[in-house]
Amino acid sequence: MLTANFFIQARLSSTRLPCKVGLSVPGGSSCLKTLVLRLDQFLESREIDGKIYVACPLKDIHCINFLLKGTGIVAFGGDEENVAKRFHDLAAHHSVNDFIRITGDNPFVCYDVLDFIVHTPYQSGKKCISLYNQKLLPNGTVVSKMSIDYLQSILGEKCAIAKEHLVVTQNERVQKLIQNPDIPENMIWPHGRFCLDNTDDYIYFSENPMIHKYNTVEQIKKYLSHREVNESYWNRHTKNLELQYYPKND
Repeated sequence: MLTANFFIQARLSSTRLPCKVGLSVPGGSSCLKTLVLRLDQFLESREIDGKIYVACPLKDIHCINFLLKGTGIVAFGGDEENVAKRFHDLAAHHSVNDFIRITGDNPFVCYDVLDFIVHTPYQSGKKCISLYNQKLLPNGTVVSKMSIDYLQSILGEKCAIAKEHLVVTQNERVQKLIQNPDIPENMIWPHGRFCLDNTDDYIYFSENPMIHKYNTVEQIKKYLSHREVNESYWNRHTKNLELQYYPKND
């Protein structure tokens, strides 16, 4: 049976949108819980043997565990600034060698993206497979496959950016370890936004309440585009009616 473990990166201190992982999103749950349930459904639908782990700064652990109530998951609290060390300690604690990392503000991560990262050829070791650097996927789709050895490589270098972002670095040695596979056409949508990054994204979610029912990039793209077309038509139609019944006085 295929195996895939997921590490979710969650925190409360986002500068653009504080406590965003705790905000309610379409579907009725918090952003973080929605992501956990979505990953759980993915694993079940694909008959993949795997577990879901959540890593957060130690100071946030009580709030994060509150958000995880009902999921059966208990968060791991680790280093506040050094994400690489936080993940390394989590992997070591649970004896996990390889895992797929997803940020906690991506509640509607798509099944086709997960399928791609799960099945992309990968030799366990110091390398990392990242879908972030190409900037072809919808905003916020920070999904990567890596190992505890890759994290050890980051920790062994003096690159604060890599220790915080994992798949972004100014260190040449670490950069050579990051693989960027070609993105399939059906997943490309660089202008798409279904990640909770800022206030505008949260408003966008509230205006598209059925987004949680769709599981692929194409489905969400079609749904959002359809909604925007309808809204644009309705706005024009309403404006024409207003001009017809309430003409402007020149």
